[in-house]
Amino acid sequence: MSDAQFAELFPDGKPADGQYVMNVIADEAIVGTLWMGRPFSKDGDTWFIFDIEISKDARGRGYGRAAMEAAEQWTREHGGTRVALNVFGPTLTARSLYDSLGYEVLATSMFKDLK
Repeated sequence: MSDAQFAELFPDGKPADGQYVMNVIADEAIVGTLWMGRPFSKDGDTWFIFDIEISKDARGRGYGRAAMEAAEQWTREHGGTRVALNVFGPTLTARSLYDSLGYEVLATSMFKDLK
């Protein structure tokens, strides 16, 4: 995300209207965060997961899956019909989670290091 986009989404360091940063909580402790908002395309039916982060010591316990399912429910409750996100190729655990939840690939970026 560019500095200009971040400044648009977090003017004065606070979420702009339509941007929501939520805590992922388990057993009354914060185990992660979820940032959702409207995509830059302004698609009214889509909510975009800009970031989801589960604390390293809390990973592998189902909190990521629970957060994703909560994001889907939250999207429905806010009139959305689609959740979108970007995932980087090397994050195989995250990709596996998204695949298991039924997310589909929209685009693939590729590169080749030249030595």
